[in-house]
Amino acid sequence: MEYFFAEALQIIRETNAQRTVLLGLAEWGGVSALGKLSVPQDQHLILTIHYYNPFHFTHQGASWTAGSDAWLGTRWRDTELDRQEVKDDFKAAIEFSKARNIPVNVGEFGAYSTADMDSRIKWTRFMARYFEQQQFSWNYWEFNSGFGIYDPVKNTYNTGLVNALTTDAMTTPVPVTFTNLYSSNFSNPQADGWKLYNNDASASAALTIINGKAVIHISSAGTQTWYIQLIRANTSITAGKTYRLTFTAAAENNRNISLRFSKAAPLDGLWKQTI
Repeated sequence: MEYFFAEALQIIRETNAQRTVLLGLAEWGGVSALGKLSVPQDQHLILTIHYYNPFHFTHQGASWTAGSDAWLGTRWRDTELDRQEVKDDFKAAIEFSKARNIPVNVGEFGAYSTADMDSRIKWTRFMARYFEQQQFSWNYWEFNSGFGIYDPVKNTYNTGLVNALTTDAMTTPVPVTFTNLYSSNFSNPQADGWKLYNNDASASAALTIINGKAVIHISSAGTQTWYIQLIRANTSITAGKTYRLTFTAAAENNRNISLRFSKAAPLDGLWKQTI
């Protein structure tokens, strides 16, 4: 991507020395690809980003997205946490823009029509106002199809979405009340139920506890990302409620780490952990 953009920009500059050019990102234009971007020295560039997070909400029921039917019913409640996730996503873009003095354009954002309308309006309104607060220009995706604001059959606008984009003011986020279900300082992993699993012969890791910290020494990461798992079983969650998982981790070498709830499912009379 970097190579092709630099080459294309050079050709453009041969005849259009000061034309403003949009600089897009890899990985479907998402903010996750920002760290891979190299910006040519040029005073007439705008960084353009596509934004569809949380993806399980914006793409629920989308026929071109595998597994999206399982996401149907996902709501966006416009809570303090919902908004913070968006802000966290854009931290790198804001820093990138300031450091390189390059404006930001959100070239696409939208929530698919299979999401409930109340959530779509809340999400769209917050996105438009938040982008404007950051002085981002934006383009909504799109006019009259699955994400659109216009119904070409009824010849009518969806006024809720139109107002969310154009006139609605930023609202106060929905407050969140937390009930702590579980926390651990790893002072007693045996009693606390934590176990380390090497799920394939290609993976090798060992767990020790040092000063209340779980220290995992990985001698071989394995051929799949899930081959090494630190698991605590028997945590119950309730359907319809929202849960927040947080952890603090550090590594001496580059490592990928993820945190999730998983469901244990029976298999041939035993229990297999599904991830």
